[in-house]
Amino acid sequence: MTVSEPTVYIDFLCPWAYRGAMWLALVEKAGRIQPTFRFFSLSQNHQARDGAPAPPIWERDLKAKGLPAFLAATAARSQDGAAADRFRLALQRARHEDQLPVDEATTHRLAAELVAGNDEDLALSAHASALGGGRLVVRRELRAFAEEELLGLIEEHLVRLL
Repeated sequence: MTVSEPTVYIDFLCPWAYRGAMWLALVEKAGRIQPTFRFFSLSQNHQARDGAPAPPIWERDLKAKGLPAFLAATAARSQDGAAADRFRLALQRARHEDQLPVDEATTHRLAAELVAGNDEDLALSAHASALGGGRLVVRRELRAFAEEELLGLIEEHLVRLL
């Protein structure tokens, strides 16, 4: 059996991305896929659709909804891939199950502590990232997504489903 390696774009604010990520985690446990998660801002999508000016939101507003969570998850990914995936899931659960503010450092710290257990360095690196460590990587991912124009394809597919 061949293992599929899809790239999945999410926004921590999106409940559909959360539900999809939970489902993909189950499929991954079965050994059928090995997804790579990347980040894209729904705020950017909405503003672009409404005719907002360039540059993109992540270059205009470093505190845009969802961006601090992207930064924390990106920094965690640079530390340890497996732990980073657990951190991403913990952040998504914090937002959608516990209704915690996903962009606040206290939520990042809580998610990092859940993932890292006694590994204080891993816990600190994840929540400290919002100070700048992951910004370049996040900007690169967001720009790549925008340039691929995948969003239009996703919207087109959703319209067909609705």
